[in-house]
Amino acid sequence: MIYFFSPIDALPDFILGAGLLDDAFVLNACLKLIKSDVDDFRSWQVSHTKLED
Repeated sequence: MIYFFSPIDALPDFILGAGLLDDAFVLNACLKLIKSDVDDFRSWQVSHTKLED
């Protein structure tokens, strides 16, 4: 999230197209990482629940 609010950017947003495209790429990468973490947690939770039963 800091990347989006920081004035320092890989490509400044005033460069139309490319400036916003790098932000979209970073957002997509963050969402993939979050999804991966949530999937890992769900797998752990299911295996942990099975062990308790």
